[in-house]
Amino acid sequence: MNKLFSPIVLLSLLITCGASAQNIVQLQQKIQQLISAKSTTVGISIIGNNENDTLSINGDEHFPLQSVFKFHIALAVLHEVDEDKLLLYQKVPVKISDLLPDTWSPLREKYPNGNIKISLAEVLKYTVSQSDNNGCDILLRLIGGTKKSK
Repeated sequence: MNKLFSPIVLLSLLITCGASAQNIVQLQQKIQQLISAKSTTVGISIIGNNENDTLSINGDEHFPLQSVFKFHIALAVLHEVDEDKLLLYQKVPVKISDLLPDTWSPLREKYPNGNIKISLAEVLKYTVSQSDNNGCDILLRLIGGTKKSK
């Protein structure tokens, strides 16, 4: 059975190993040790500040993205918060048309009729902690879509 590899474990390893070439090798060895006992295929790629700060485990494999991208969208939203372009407590409109059926959405389950305003923090919470697909779409629209340029 496939299990998700904890991003917290990876982050801890990154912090403890630093980014020198020698530490990258140590990090790769630690990751290999952690995943070797698992009966799954794990893919990990870490790109540092230069080509010597890069490692890949099963980097040539093709893995489904699944909900990983929601984390990156949340980071983009939080960047807008850091830039004072958005506020965590600002109200975000959620129309009934935003709550698409036939997709995973605890947000839709809580607010089935839509036409509400909830805080940006709440939309982020649903999107990241509950992998809400509708919340993700709402956040993506809020920051200007996928083709937004800096």
